[in-house]
Amino acid sequence: MAGWLGRPTATNSDQPRLRVSPELLWLSRQRDDEWF
Repeated sequence: MAGWLGRPTATNSDQPRLRVSPELLWLSRQRDDEWF
């Protein structure tokens, strides 16, 4: 997830530097198994 965003990976807690819309977070979580 951090690769294509170019930002640190975010866990359950929201990081100030990581600005991602809920839709992107949901998409990344759905495709997590495919990417890693």
